[in-house]
Amino acid sequence: YAQDIRAPTLWDVAEAAGRPTAAVFWPVSVGARVSWLVPEYWRARTVDDDKLLAALSTPGLLAAVHARFPAAASEYTPQRRSDAGLTDIAVHLIERERPALLLLHIFDVDSRQHGFGPRSPEALATIEAADAQLARLITAAKQAGTWARTTLLVVSDHGFMPITRRIRPGVLLHSLGLVELDGERARSWRVGMTLSGGQAYLYLQDPADEAARAAIVAAFTAQVGRPDSGIDRIYDHAQIVARGGDPAAVLALGAAPGFSFAHGYTGPAIDDAPAQYRGTHGYDPERPEMAAALIVVGPAVRAGLEIADARMIDVAPTVAGLLGLRLPAAQGKPLSLR
Repeated sequence: YAQDIRAPTLWDVAEAAGRPTAAVFWPVSVGARVSWLVPEYWRARTVDDDKLLAALSTPGLLAAVHARFPAAASEYTPQRRSDAGLTDIAVHLIERERPALLLLHIFDVDSRQHGFGPRSPEALATIEAADAQLARLITAAKQAGTWARTTLLVVSDHGFMPITRRIRPGVLLHSLGLVELDGERARSWRVGMTLSGGQAYLYLQDPADEAARAAIVAAFTAQVGRPDSGIDRIYDHAQIVARGGDPAAVLALGAAPGFSFAHGYTGPAIDDAPAQYRGTHGYDPERPEMAAALIVVGPAVRAGLEIADARMIDVAPTVAGLLGLRLPAAQGKPLSLR
């Protein structure tokens, strides 16, 4: 949260050094200053979005991809963004444009694990399909004559845990008189919340409201460790800050295995998760299930190297180093690959 969002990005630094870059459905890439762009953008998911997506992308790029890969038109639409359709775009760029840096975001594995749970047959089949897309990228680099000098990084951003139950902390906040409702929606609140899978942040409307602070600390502390509460840990403000969390939050809640947090101020505090939602993330990163994967292959990487303790913030400076560039504002550091 302390990071300066105005600091140059990896693609800014590369483009400034004359190294052309491409971003295909890369997060937070609308308006990115890259040579070739198809940004990640979720809107209404209607057919009208086709015009917006075309306007946000590099002119002519999607048309060129559709001409080469006729199926791509049905694999990259407002209603469907498939790994295959996004990889079509990346393959076209590798073979025809040869960017120095290509950022590709494929996410069908994430979707299937949310829907069916980690290690489910559906999730495992989708992992196999994602591997096939990686093979297409490698083949494209070989066709382009660039594979011998290419470094491929396969990076995930989180692990997954299976869930069967949901917790609504808003129900307890309402019962404590800390949220007033208009129907089922909050009209006013002394304590607000943001939820993300296995983690919940609680905020004070008035930072000086010590009564509200004491009420939530007491109420949620009493829930910790109870088999029927779904909450196995709370974090005070100092612990939140020490872990790099939102410093504006006064309290954080961690869901127990099998549980995730859900919105809502009415109804049962705990109920069954929907049948189509069987996995999620956002839990304490110390949980082994939350470990992310990192695979690096290329001429700059020592064969058999095991990379220990890599952090997400180390990836960008590592890639910059592979390109012979530096990211002075980066919080992470380049990983040793030799």
